[in-house]
Amino acid sequence: MIHPQLKQLLRTRGFTLIELLVSISIIAILIVVISVSFTKAQKSGRDQRRMDDLKSIQSAAEQYYFLGGGYPPAIGYYRPTASAWTVNGQIVLNKFPNDPKSINGVGITYAVTNITTNSYCICATVENTANANSADACDFVNPSNKFCIKNQQ
Repeated sequence: MIHPQLKQLLRTRGFTLIELLVSISIIAILIVVISVSFTKAQKSGRDQRRMDDLKSIQSAAEQYYFLGGGYPPAIGYYRPTASAWTVNGQIVLNKFPNDPKSINGVGITYAVTNITTNSYCICATVENTANANSADACDFVNPSNKFCIKNQQ
């Protein structure tokens, strides 16, 4: 005959299959929620960098205009490898930035349109549509998911 306290101890030693399945399900749900939040945070961070890059380009373009009386000329639709913007011997933009999601220059989303010595518009494709300002987008065929900046002069 087994002592009642020992019998109780033997009964509560392990987990049942149901308890294990419930625990594993809860852990799986938490992993999914955390990974989705992490992905959203990464997209938001890349979009913020794109917008900051465009604002620094805008600042450089305005400085170029102030020093040289016009905006820098366009060297192509995409400008990932464009040379530095130099005016009167002063460098105002060292290098046109690469998109944060690009790998070795592939996947550049910065685009220049309608750039003349009197105006410009530079856009970046954003991953989160809430960051887009498509209503103010330049003359793109598909302006959705774009964050654009224009000349201030």
